[in-house]
Amino acid sequence: MLIAIGYEVPIELPVDGLLQEILPITLFPHLPLLINGIRTVRHRRGAVTIGTALSLVFCGILVVTLAGGPGPFSIYRGNVLAHYIAHIAYLTFALAQLGFHLAALPAAWHQRQNPR
Repeated sequence: MLIAIGYEVPIELPVDGLLQEILPITLFPHLPLLINGIRTVRHRRGAVTIGTALSLVFCGILVVTLAGGPGPFSIYRGNVLAHYIAHIAYLTFALAQLGFHLAALPAAWHQRQNPR
C-alpha cells in the first residue's frame, strides 16, 4: 500500500521472518471472525454478539498500537510514518467491520427475543 503512494519502505526482514510475523496476525482475530461468520450465516444463537465483541477487541488492539504500543510487524520499527499509515488502514477496515456487526445487533436481538 505504501509503495502504491510512492513511499519507499526498506525491507530488511527475510521473507520467512515476515511470514512468521504475519501468520499469527492473520490467524488472530481473523480466523475466529471467519468461524463466527459461518456460525452467523447458519443462524447460530449469539453469533452476532460474539462477532461484535471480537471486532471490538481487534479495534482496541489497533488503537493501542497506534497510540504507541508495540506494532506486530518488525518491518515498521524505526519507520513511524509507515507504521502509522499501515495501522490507520487496518483500523479503517476494522471499524467498517465493527460497524456491520453493530448494525446487525438489533436484528439479532430481535430474533433472539422472538424465535421462529
